[in-house]
Amino acid sequence: MEPYDKEELSKLTLQLAEARRDESEAKNRRVQTEEAIVALLQPGDKQTLTVEDGNGLKITVKTELGYKADVVEIERIDSDLLKITTKAELDVKAYEALREANPALFEKVSEHVTVTPKKPTLTLKVA
Repeated sequence: MEPYDKEELSKLTLQLAEARRDESEAKNRRVQTEEAIVALLQPGDKQTLTVEDGNGLKITVKTELGYKADVVEIERIDSDLLKITTKAELDVKAYEALREANPALFEKVSEHVTVTPKKPTLTLKVA
């Protein structure tokens, strides 16, 4: 004889599978709704936007940019743009400041940087 009730385990396993399916569907609906809200409000690349929806709720959309850089190449050009930690990474503030301070150097460095939008963060609160 089993040390557990197989019938109960079967019932719980089916409940778990159904709950996981429901979670997946809910996540897909949430992501689609978030994308639709971002498309409707059209925030900029680096912005936090809070608006009321008219139903007593506030929605905050925060957008950011992600930076990936070839730090080996950038170090050869200008190592001041790198923060040295356990690994070298682009100092985004220095990189963005370089755009204004030295456009020619920025142009050279930017050949080794890929900038992409990050997933927007949405916060919903009762107004």
